[in-house]
Amino acid sequence: MKAGRRKSVIAGTNGRSKASALLDDQVYRRIYEAIGGQELPPGTRLREDQMRQIFGVSRARIRKVFSRLAFEGLVQIEPNRGASVARPSAEEARETFAARATSMMVMCLSPDIITPFTLIVWVSLPAR
Repeated sequence: MKAGRRKSVIAGTNGRSKASALLDDQVYRRIYEAIGGQELPPGTRLREDQMRQIFGVSRARIRKVFSRLAFEGLVQIEPNRGASVARPSAEEARETFAARATSMMVMCLSPDIITPFTLIVWVSLPAR
């Protein structure tokens, strides 16, 4: 009896963590899209309290999302100043655009078209 009870408690905890991760992803995706769509242009201050109210989540969750965006280079976090949308240099912007375009092309290609040879050729092409 106790073993069955423990199993359901563990499953319940796992379900909450999945829901939590899903909520993190939703908040992340919305901010990511706002940055990419220029709704939040470079240099825009991202205030934790304002974001918390917009999304109806905790400040800790907003901080986690900001950290993820900072890891990807979309947000800059400065101690005692908060977060803001990153201001990439022209070269960084070109590199980011090229990387995203490449990943989109890979995702769109059918698996039977992607062979080791086509990947080698594609990777060896000079960057523009």
